Order: sequence, then C-alpha cells, then structure tokens
Amino acid sequence: MRLLSIDELSEGMVCNQTLCDNRGIILVSRGAVLSANYIRRLRKFGAERVWIQDDPSEGPPPAASEETSLATATLAVIQQLTEEIRAQQPLKINRYAAKIAEISYAVLAKPFLQDILTQLAAHSILYKHSLRTMIISLAMGVNKRYDRANLECLALCALLHDSGMTDDYCEGDTEHPLQTFRKLHDIADLDVIIALSCLQHHERFDGQGFPLHFSRQQTTEFARILAVADAYDRLILANRPSRPAVFAIFAGMGTKFDPAMVRLFETTLR
Repeated sequence: MRLLSIDELSEGMVCNQTLCDNRGIILVSRGAVLSANYIRRLRKFGAERVWIQDDPSEGPPPAASEETSLATATLAVIQQLTEEIRAQQPLKINRYAAKIAEISYAVLAKPFLQDILTQLAAHSILYKHSLRTMIISLAMGVNKRYDRANLECLALCALLHDSGMTDDYCEGDTEHPLQTFRKLHDIADLDVIIALSCLQHHERFDGQGFPLHFSRQQTTEFARILAVADAYDRLILANRPSRPAVFAIFAGMGTKFDPAMVRLFETTLR
C-alpha cells in the first residue's frame, strides 16, 4: 500500500480508502479502480494524498458470487415490504422498486454482513423496521440521484442503524446509537462513515437529540436522511396512519429534521 499525492495518481490504480466530502458523501470508495473522472473529482474537492493498493488482493473481500439463502430470503422480504409500503397512501415508491432491489441484494450478499443479518433476522420487529427504513432511505437516495457507491453506503447505514439494540426493541433506549457505533466500528470491512451515520441517526436539527446533541450540519447527510426514514417507520410501527405520519415528519422540519431532507422525503412521495 502506498500513499500518493493527487498528482501521482493515474487511471487504473486501485483506491485503498473511502474518501468523502464534508457532507459525508462518498467521492471514491475503497476498492474502486480510479478513472479520469474519479481523479478530477478528488482534485475538485481538494484531496491531497490517497492510499493506493500495490496489489488488488489487498482490498476488501468481494461480494459473494453465489446467492446466499439468507440474502435471497431477505430480498424476498424486502420485495414484500416494498409492496406494503407502496400500498400505503401517500407513499408511491414503484418507480424506485427495481433500484431498491438491485442495491439491496448487492449489500445483503456482502460476506462480512452475514452474521449481523442473522442476528437481525432473529428479531422480527427490529428486522422488518431495519428493512423498511432501508427501503425508504434508498428511495430518497435514488430520488437525490446518489451514485451506486453512495446508495450502497446509505443502504448499509439504514440496515444497520439499530443493530446495537438489545433484544427488546425500544427506540427510547438512548444508549443504542453508541452500542451500534461500537459494534460497527470493530468491523474492518465496514467504512467508518457507516458507523458514524448510525451513531447520529437520533440527533436533531435543533441540537436536542442524542447521544451527542449535534445540530444542523454537524451530522452526515446519510444520518439526516436516516433520521427522517427511521422516524417515519417508527410512527407506522406505533400504529399511526400513514398520512398523519407524513404530516408529523413535516411538522418536525427545522426542529427534529433537516428541512432539505424533509423536502426530499416529500418529493419522494410523489
């Protein structure tokens, strides 16, 4: 592995780190083969040095080449939940369904995720909440025109955001974002931006959230999308009809939620 200056980079080199902009949006993901466009993007955002692989085998393990039974079963649940969400008014996500399925399977088949996925699947409420949050987050991400690397990252954030929760599902547990962060931070193949976004998903735009009382732009953009998607699904879990649940999200604009993310949620409904 070598640390090269931006001027030493050339097409065909393999990046050995994930580089993000100041919003936490991925510019180049670990394992990506550098193209002229990637190099221009890094230069535009002021990157000075980049870790490059000497040997492509140094990179993270590739996604499983064969469909695992757990990933396939989970994808079937996602398709069922997508249809259930679509049937709710006013959510209309049919136009995103194919992309959601494509990104979901790419994420679900990652070898390092299988143990966590097994743990989630053992707890029905938490499992389905995590999957529905992933569906809604991905619909918002596709609507925002994220590229594939950012969609996969967003999907992982949503799928894993409550993975540090105890067996008893309870969003009032203010320790679970920290527990999730500790759990995910120890997974070598998981980029730290995912653990960080999961840590921040209960922060509020006005700084009154938890666990760190961050506000406004102190959280990642993924966390701000996740805050809206997670809150909406928790309202549905609490038996709030979908239309009042949407109105509750709108009511939190500028206090609980980033106004830009609420507007994104609104346009995703149409």
